Amino acid sequence: MIRQSLVLCSSATLLIGLCVAGRAGAEPSFSDRFVRGTSPGEVPTAKVATIGSMYTLSAASVGLGIVNLLRAGGQRDDAEAYKLSQPAGFCADLSSAACSRYHALHSEADTTRTIGIGLLGLGGLLALGGALTAELWTNDVPVTPAVALDLEQRTALIGIETRF
Repeated sequence: MIRQSLVLCSSATLLIGLCVAGRAGAEPSFSDRFVRGTSPGEVPTAKVATIGSMYTLSAASVGLGIVNLLRAGGQRDDAEAYKLSQPAGFCADLSSAACSRYHALHSEADTTRTIGIGLLGLGGLLALGGALTAELWTNDVPVTPAVALDLEQRTALIGIETRF
């Protein structure tokens, strides 16, 4: 028998995996682990906010990294176009204005590429941090207080156990 469940997700939450199953008692899917972790119980609001923020920042960082890498490629093309527009041997004198401009264009492209690679790495680290936080931050498990009464001769011990 195939069971189908309605999953309600907005496009932003679909990206970070914060989907909520529409029926109660549904077995969690694999993607739920990226928020719930593997511990039982209700997911605390603070956990969802923290993990959601980490995944959102990760996606933004990766997006900006890709934009910077594309921009660096365009800047590198501009530097090469500038080189082709100059006469042959224009960099024979390294202190000339044309040669300095060409090297500045290359340097700017290299800097933009380095920033893009750094943002991609940061995005990966934030995604890893979100997944580790989901796993290591335990969910709220309802605990019922336990009361024990131990009666011995001339002594009575009462023990109360609970968790706050």
